[in-house]
Amino acid sequence: KRLRAIRRRFCEGGEAKQDFLACQQEYSDAMIELLSQIVDKTIQSLDQPPCEFALLNVGSLARRELQLYSDLDLAIVIERKEDQKHPYFQSFITLFKVSLDLLEDHDCMLRIDSGDLAHCQAPSYDMLDTVEGYLTQYSPNDPHCPETEAYGLYRSSYLCGSAEGKPLFLKYQSEVMKRLREAKVLESLSLRNLKHHVEEWIKQERYYKGKAVIDIKERYIKPLLYAIQDLGFYFGVALKDEMIISNTSELLQLLVDRKHLNERFKEDYRKSLCDGHQLRQKLHRVYGRQEDCYVRQVSDDRGEAGTASELDHGDGVPQWILRLDDKEQASLDWIDELILRPLYRCLSYLYNHHQPDDRWYS
Repeated sequence: KRLRAIRRRFCEGGEAKQDFLACQQEYSDAMIELLSQIVDKTIQSLDQPPCEFALLNVGSLARRELQLYSDLDLAIVIERKEDQKHPYFQSFITLFKVSLDLLEDHDCMLRIDSGDLAHCQAPSYDMLDTVEGYLTQYSPNDPHCPETEAYGLYRSSYLCGSAEGKPLFLKYQSEVMKRLREAKVLESLSLRNLKHHVEEWIKQERYYKGKAVIDIKERYIKPLLYAIQDLGFYFGVALKDEMIISNTSELLQLLVDRKHLNERFKEDYRKSLCDGHQLRQKLHRVYGRQEDCYVRQVSDDRGEAGTASELDHGDGVPQWILRLDDKEQASLDWIDELILRPLYRCLSYLYNHHQPDDRWYS
């Protein structure tokens, strides 16, 4: 009942045209509180853990940008490496997953990301490691470090843990901050991220050019989020006191406060994020699951807007796909033409020349 109430408030806020990013933050905070209590009950149901541990929010939960059907991206920090394969942690993961499954029905889904779940278990244990283990696996100094995992882990936040779990997380966060503040590390890391995400943006733009079926997350939302996250690291505003700022709205404001972006651009960018997230939520509610594909309106298209189309596009695409109306499609075209394309041209220049070009502030 509590989960349904949290989700109902989130949906009502979005439908009432309130600030969608603010609604997302409120929803994420309520979900974090609920999940913390579920984790607490899970811990109380088990024997004493073999060592202290902390469960971390990663991804949209850490950024406080959760969607209605978002997976939960999680990682576990443990105190001692020798306890990595201890059966306690497998029991904890299994019982926590079962607790979430018991809440599930068509309207209320809470699922741990399947990749994270696998990486918390044998044989890899990539997402169940010590502070030192994570910083070795995902070292900011390592040019071959996997960008996606490191990206999330550097920006993680504390969810819950054992009696001394919070101090363990603070130690982890402090060590990450220390590594990032070493000479040239942050600059090198941010340039690697910029290169990776600019190349990814070019690849996605080419891939979806002329296609009728579009993935809104890959084509629009990820590029919007990654650009601001990368700029936050490049200009150093993401490191604030002893915290790493990961919320996109907060990073946007910090970039404006430090005169790296202007106020007009911030407002346009927030509008783009709100429009993109609202359309994505509409897709999720229509499909009843985390499905991000829609049918783009094309010049010879005679289908009725707002209805579902029967298409057979192979693996990963549902048979029935929602059509966007003209206003929704115009909103995405606006994001593409006036925000993403000029921004990624500037980011490409920034990566290649290590400084903004003359177009940056215009």
